[in-house]
Amino acid sequence: MDDKNKLQKFDLEALPSFFKDLTGEQQTNYLEKLAGDNADLKQYIGKKISDSKIAERDMVTDIEFLKQIETENKVINIKREYQTGSGKMELSIKGGDKKFIIPILVILGIVIIAIAIIFFGK
Repeated sequence: MDDKNKLQKFDLEALPSFFKDLTGEQQTNYLEKLAGDNADLKQYIGKKISDSKIAERDMVTDIEFLKQIETENKVINIKREYQTGSGKMELSIKGGDKKFIIPILVILGIVIIAIAIIFFGK
């Protein structure tokens, strides 16, 4: 690619003032370095956007799954980690059927009280 084509890709006003003082070879090297940095930056941005889109899709899939599962007589505990473009995000969901949880807690309480009476009652 000749120098004129390389220069057409860049706004001459945006280039630093010292660019005009460089030799032709230095200008070529500078433009190649600038283009390489630009490509690396675009690749990095693309990866971050891709990570965010994947995390968004995974979250939507998980939420739709939670809406569909049958929670009657079940206790659910879901912990997920998503890698987004800006970092990691953790989601923790705990819940279930209260009609099922409360009897279990009552029975567990009665068992603990019975054990306490047996050991400390005498």
